[in-house]
Amino acid sequence: MKNIKYFIFLIGIFSCIGCNEDFVTKQFTNGVVEDNFYKTVKDAEQALTGVYDPISRKGVYRESFVVLGECSSDNIDEQTGDNGDYGFQWKAVSDYRWLPDNIFIYSRWYDCYAGIFRANTFIQKVPAIVMDENIKKQYLAEATFLRAVYYWNLVITFGDVPLVNKVLSQSEYRKLARSPIADVYKQIEADLNAAIPSLPVANSNPVGRVTKGAALGFWVVCIYIKINGNKLPMHQNKSLI
Repeated sequence: MKNIKYFIFLIGIFSCIGCNEDFVTKQFTNGVVEDNFYKTVKDAEQALTGVYDPISRKGVYRESFVVLGECSSDNIDEQTGDNGDYGFQWKAVSDYRWLPDNIFIYSRWYDCYAGIFRANTFIQKVPAIVMDENIKKQYLAEATFLRAVYYWNLVITFGDVPLVNKVLSQSEYRKLARSPIADVYKQIEADLNAAIPSLPVANSNPVGRVTKGAALGFWVVCIYIKINGNKLPMHQNKSLI
C-alpha cells in the first residue's frame, strides 16, 4: 500500500515537470474567433449579416415594435393580459408599467446594444481587409446606418442611454454612464450623414439590405421631424426629390 502511494506521488511529480507551456496552451482552431476572422471578403459579408441580425429579434422590429410602440397609445387597449404568450407583459406596457423585468423592455436594451457592439466591431475591423474599395465603403455605410437605427430605437424608448461608438475594453465598459438625449441624437445624425453617400440608390444586393432611399427616409424621421422640428435643409430636400 505504501509503495502504491509513492508510485502515485512520483507520477504526479513527473506530470507537473513534463507539462510545458505548449502542452497547456492550445491554439483554438475549431471555429471563429477574433484572431482568425475579419481577414477576407467572405468574413466581411458574414460579419455584416451579423450586424443586421438583431433587427429581426424580439427587442427591435419583432414583437417589441408593436408592444413598445403601440401598447401605450390609444391604438391598442390591452385589457385582460391573457392574449397568449407574454400577455401580462403586454398589459403592463399598456398600463404604463415599464419595468426592467418586462421581456420586451429588456430585449429592446439587450438586442439594440448587441447590434451596436457588432457595428462598432465591424467598423473597426473591416477597413484592414483587402477587398474592392467601393464594396468596402458600402458595407461600412450599411453598418454605420444600422448603428443609427439601433440608437434610434434605444433613445425613443429610454431617453438618456450609454453612448458607445467604438470597441471598448472591459474596464471602459465598467465606467460607462448614460449620455444626454441630445448627444445620442447627434450621433444618430452623424451616422446617417456618413452612411447615405456610400449606399446604393436602389436594388440592394443581396435583396433586403439598406439603400440610399431607405436611409434618406429614416433621416427625415430622425432629423427633419424629431430633431430639427420640420426644418429640412435644402440639400437634403433635393436628395429626397
